[in-house]
Amino acid sequence: MLTLPLAAAFLLPFAAHVSSTPPAALLGPAFSAPKDLSSNSSLVHAAWSNFTATIESYIRANTTVEGLVPDLGSYTFSVGAFSIYDNAATEKLQYHHTGPDVKTSNTGVTDVDGDSIYRVESITKLFTVYLTLLEIGSGYWDCPITDFLPDLAAFAKKTPLDPLHVVDWKGVTLGTLAGQISGIPRDTALYVDDLSIGYSVSGLPQLAAGLPPLNFTSPDEIDPCLSYSNSTGTFCPTSIHLQSYTRRDPVFAPWTSPMYTNGGFALLSLAVENITGKAFGTLFEDDMFKPLAMTSTFYKTMTDFSRAVSPGGNDTAAYQSLRTIAANDAASGSIYSTTNDLAKFGISILNATLLAPEETRKWLKPITHTGSLQFSVGRPWEIFRFIQPSTGHVNDLYTKAGDGTGYSSYLILSPDHGAGFSILIAGNQTTFIARSAVADALTSTVVRALESEAAAESVQNFAGRYVSNSTYLNSSVTLSVDASTGSGLHVTSWISNGTDMFPFLETLTGDKLSLFPTGLRSALSGQMEKIAFRGTFSSSQYSQDVGLFVDQTTTNGAWENIDATAYGGASLDLFLFDVDTCGKATAVRPAITRATLHKIA
Repeated sequence: MLTLPLAAAFLLPFAAHVSSTPPAALLGPAFSAPKDLSSNSSLVHAAWSNFTATIESYIRANTTVEGLVPDLGSYTFSVGAFSIYDNAATEKLQYHHTGPDVKTSNTGVTDVDGDSIYRVESITKLFTVYLTLLEIGSGYWDCPITDFLPDLAAFAKKTPLDPLHVVDWKGVTLGTLAGQISGIPRDTALYVDDLSIGYSVSGLPQLAAGLPPLNFTSPDEIDPCLSYSNSTGTFCPTSIHLQSYTRRDPVFAPWTSPMYTNGGFALLSLAVENITGKAFGTLFEDDMFKPLAMTSTFYKTMTDFSRAVSPGGNDTAAYQSLRTIAANDAASGSIYSTTNDLAKFGISILNATLLAPEETRKWLKPITHTGSLQFSVGRPWEIFRFIQPSTGHVNDLYTKAGDGTGYSSYLILSPDHGAGFSILIAGNQTTFIARSAVADALTSTVVRALESEAAAESVQNFAGRYVSNSTYLNSSVTLSVDASTGSGLHVTSWISNGTDMFPFLETLTGDKLSLFPTGLRSALSGQMEKIAFRGTFSSSQYSQDVGLFVDQTTTNGAWENIDATAYGGASLDLFLFDVDTCGKATAVRPAITRATLHKIA
């Protein structure tokens, strides 16, 4: 029964949903991706200088960053940018800081640079999914894990399904494992914070006081892999390792809710090994590291300690983490890499170097939401919805974080801009908060600048007046870029055969027309290209104080209305640009008019 105050809360008068941004554009880039990130005239280069100056000011002043990081200078970290359009960005846009515990370390480097080797922790999960797509493809995503792990299939066959205590393994597919939506236990007891392990080792009195005693010889109460653990890693036979999962309760049924997991990637790697007949490490080396020339990236075991980042030297927990040889859960967190190699890795994803473009586009999409409006989950992407302050346009950042003893990391991709970043950090303190603070400083300056540079290049390459070469045809289009009125190329004037098109458009769709790149292109002679933009129509009279569903109708109709109006089969919102080798438009053809208009200013 509802109490009176709670019941009253449900009976409050209807409150309007407030739309705080201009009408939403299409999902994807607002402008053609920026080509210049690293020259002195680039807005991105300027923003990078501002970012590094901000970081250095934090270090010099020893100020608290975001109220959480008291001494950023005590950490060692490397930050790098990369772009599929500007090869120089990888070298020019790097920042490295060497903390005191690395400067005085008796192991590895004492001054970090782009070739210094960090443990990247759970970025390994991204490597694992990438390799899975490369080896077997997304066609396997809907296949049950039991198809490839006989021991797990045998368990599922003989064990009655109990939704509360037994995972529905036949419903757990390779795709749910890669997307962290399988609902299986997060980890085995060796990796989850199982207090029984600490109790058995040190006999913590507070546990004895509040928890019942356990039988340390019973596999029902103690993880069967525990006896296989040693100081250099965990080498548990696969059949025993699988028992570690089958003994634990499910968290959700598959496809219920995303939840972070480590063990799912171990199972995924076992499936790939059984399908291909090759060891996972061999597949990494032969089919990813060598083709991408990632000569400083290692799986499971790092062999080049001369370039290792080891804060505090060989007497620290971070050093032990660096030395640990991962086994059962290696596919979850055992990659070692550098700023320069992660740039090659990120560029290969954005550029569809190893995967087919269609496979890449499918991969760079969310598969589920979370409880946050600005955070979704992919395979195994952690997707942040970054809202550009100047226009309200949304750029989805496809990221993967990594955290472990002594090391934290981020790989951040912005597909809309063809660019990305890596952050690698080491220290004997809690590293993940410092890593996230650096990521916030980076996105608040440089990601915004990527959009600003794209807009500035669009002014140079697309904005201006286009007219017909025919003396008998009074047709023209004028395009501009103006952040104050939203994103995209704005059509500010459109005359076709002497007719002002805007009164006609207003009766059909709206009085505002903005153009957005679709990514579709075809080759022309002389290395020129024809590229497609699509227009979105909106009204300048939209209201901000509306309900949720009216807001969808009035301010988020772009995805519903695209390609909705045509004339003789030619779409009203299709504009085809001819661009030269420098990306500058020389002509535009509004499809509905069948007329080619040449740029004159």
